[in-house]
Amino acid sequence: MSERWDVRRAGPEPAPHRVLMIPGGLCSTEFYADIMAEPALSRVGLVAVTMPGFGGTTAPEDVSVEHYARLLARFAADSGCDVVVGHSLGANVAIEMAAAGLFMGPLVLLSPTFSRADEATFLGVMNALGRVPGLGIAGWTLMLKLLPKAMKRELPAHRAEALAADMAANDPATCRRIVRRYYEYLDRHPSLVPRLCDTAVPAWVVRGDHDEIGLTEGERRDLEACPASGGTWKPARTSAWSRCPTPGTPCWSSGPHRSPTSSWTRSRRRDGGNPPREDGGRPLPGVVVSVDGTLGP
Repeated sequence: MSERWDVRRAGPEPAPHRVLMIPGGLCSTEFYADIMAEPALSRVGLVAVTMPGFGGTTAPEDVSVEHYARLLARFAADSGCDVVVGHSLGANVAIEMAAAGLFMGPLVLLSPTFSRADEATFLGVMNALGRVPGLGIAGWTLMLKLLPKAMKRELPAHRAEALAADMAANDPATCRRIVRRYYEYLDRHPSLVPRLCDTAVPAWVVRGDHDEIGLTEGERRDLEACPASGGTWKPARTSAWSRCPTPGTPCWSSGPHRSPTSSWTRSRRRDGGNPPREDGGRPLPGVVVSVDGTLGP
């Protein structure tokens, strides 16, 4: 591949299972550093990769969600990853990987956006501003100066400086271009819930209890009614769903996490139990969203 990847790796070589971790928009692998350093995950292969274009990396010519799905699916195959964890925009790319038939392993989707209306208000404003001649780049430049400072109070205190600096390293023109193509993708798919439901992969959808990403009642109902491969979607608490891959298989489910910016960088097992494997075999160690939404073994 011609892409120059920003990659962070942890865990044994070889590993019985390897997890591809895709950060959200404006984020790099730095946002997964804490969870990858957790001793509880030491037996699992972890590979975090920045979506090209964010964190100071070079963007591909095609920055559509579909192209990112192809790039990340190829990276997953080349790296031997059999599970994908995605946060925010990274979760949407993971959905597209499965929907396009490019990746058939389990998905853990942290705060995905299922429709344009669900997206954070500020991003819609930036997308609209970015289309105004003469103002687009200036608006993104100002936002990238102000957002990291505003986000510090939402980030873990011991990591706030490093993570804020990581977000500030983004290129305004590149962000403008990626966000425009992202909204075009959402316009092509008014609701991504059916697109996810039509896949045959086990998936865990996790929402934060203070999540800026919305979820309409219609999307909630569709997730709960999703018929995937004879399995079912079941609500867990109020903000997460898990799909049982096989009828009659006990359905492990997850619950809300505390905040979309901090809890997915922590790893702590709270209640035991692992997601069922797609083939009905042994559970996948190391890929669990616990009752508070953190990841653990």
